[in-house]
Amino acid sequence: MTLFVRQNRQLNWREEQAGFTFLELTVVIVVISILFLFAYQRYLDLLVDVEKASVAQTLGILRSATGMKVAKLIVDGKIGALPDYEGSNPVKLLAEVPENYRGETANPLVFREQDGIWFFDTKAGLLVYQVKNREAFFSEMEGSNQARFRMQLVYEDNNRNGRFERAIDDLAGLRLRPVDNYSWLEKIKK
Repeated sequence: MTLFVRQNRQLNWREEQAGFTFLELTVVIVVISILFLFAYQRYLDLLVDVEKASVAQTLGILRSATGMKVAKLIVDGKIGALPDYEGSNPVKLLAEVPENYRGETANPLVFREQDGIWFFDTKAGLLVYQVKNREAFFSEMEGSNQARFRMQLVYEDNNRNGRFERAIDDLAGLRLRPVDNYSWLEKIKK
């Protein structure tokens, strides 16, 4: 009889310890949820970092292509052609366009619903990037999810009138500059 009672007690003890208690299960779920939230936040931050790096890389390539075009015009003795490039599409200077470049348009509203793309607004003479991660982007242009850039003539304004005059001012080059100041958040607040 003693053997049966002892085996029965061991069996009951094993049955009681066979799974998680409700409290243990709740603690595990809470810990996993907290870890998931930290991982998800880091994932969102990484998406913004990738977008920022992609935009910076594209701008760097465009600025290099612009510099090479200026150098070629100078070497060829055609520096006087620089004013023709003001407000032009810098993507045309590239041998290969970015994958997310959608082309030129006189109606930028056609791209209104697309994020993470570049296009050239022919009417305004602006290269536009439509930001994908809007919550991490701030622009002087209130409520905008766009970073806008313009090819600008660089010259010595000898008569200080604020505009280029061929006979008076000295040409120096071209630059791709932002039209509006913008910035990116370091971390997305969700």
